[in-house]
Amino acid sequence: MPWTPSENPAVCERWRRRVEAQLASGLTVQAFARQHRFGAESLYRWRSWFRQQREARPQLPALVEARVEETLPPPAIATMFVDLNSGHRVVPEPGFDTNAVARLVAVLERV
Repeated sequence: MPWTPSENPAVCERWRRRVEAQLASGLTVQAFARQHRFGAESLYRWRSWFRQQREARPQLPALVEARVEETLPPPAIATMFVDLNSGHRVVPEPGFDTNAVARLVAVLERV
């Protein structure tokens, strides 16, 4: 019967710590297992299983530092309008050409 890992999270975590400790120790699997009194074959299986789990996970992009800066609300845009004697209203867009609006008003007032 093929080996399957335990479904108990505590058991999985214990073996994860053992695998990490063995890798950090610099000892061979056999020496580490003998020193900690468990089977080297179990450590090999768990190490292989954790590696497969890591490789099966989608790779996430690296984390980058981000700063949040206070953003100020956009300045209020004053709406300007010109009421003509004829009862019409001229509402120029922000950034309008003042000379063009003055000429337009002059023409419309003559009508």
